[in-house]
Parts: sequence; structure tokens; C-alpha cells
Amino acid sequence: MISSATVLACKHLEARLAPLRDSTIAARPAKGWVRALRDALGMTATELGRRIGVSQAQATQFEQGKVDGSITLRSLRGVAEGLECELVYALVPRRPLDDMLRVEAAKVAERQLRVAHHTMGLENQAIGGADLNTSAND
Repeated sequence: MISSATVLACKHLEARLAPLRDSTIAARPAKGWVRALRDALGMTATELGRRIGVSQAQATQFEQGKVDGSITLRSLRGVAEGLECELVYALVPRRPLDDMLRVEAAKVAERQLRVAHHTMGLENQAIGGADLNTSAND
């Protein structure tokens, strides 16, 4: 059983996640956000490097690291600071949280039902396979 506190927490979080899920911000620029922002600001990689205290080559590596996913969060925070930006990151579920909760609750119920079925089978009281599947899907 899912607690009312969990349901309420999901509802509140879902409301906060909705704008992110529906946002086009997820479609990142081909060269990545760091490069897109730097270009938009008319800033060279040398200037970005100077702002964040690294060489031009390291600044370029950070840009590439953002694209290929190898940049650390700490480095990305520094780059954001150098670009006078806020670093905003989020984990956005691919489907509604209440759907995810229902699926997980069904998995737990099925495991518990299978244990009970096994125990009842040892006592020669097992329910049939069709009944077991029907109960798990209710």
C-alpha cells in the first residue's frame, strides 16, 4: 500500500516537474550548451578559460566534455560561473510518478503473492496458475 504522504509528495513533485517534462530545453544544441552560450556571448575559448582559471585547451575540453557527458558536475559549476550562469540540473522521470509508483507497487505485490503461493503449495493449498495471474493483475 502506498502511503498518503507518498502520494502527496508525488503530486507536488509532479507539479514541479511538469514544466521540465514539457520543455524544449531538453533538446540541447548540437555543440552543447557551454559552446552555445559562449558563442552567443561572443566569447572565445581563451576568454572562457581565463574566466574559470584554466587554459584555452582545457576550456575546449570542458565544452567537449559537456557534449559527450564526461564533464564533472564540479567542472560544470565552474564553467557556469565563468559564463555568469546558474547551473540547473534535474532528473525528470520519463513517465508520471504515480504510474511509476503503481508499477513498483504491483511488483512488490506480485513478489508477496508468489511467496504466499509457494507457502500454500507446501501445505497443499496452492491456488491455480490462472488464479495467481488474475490476482497479481487486480
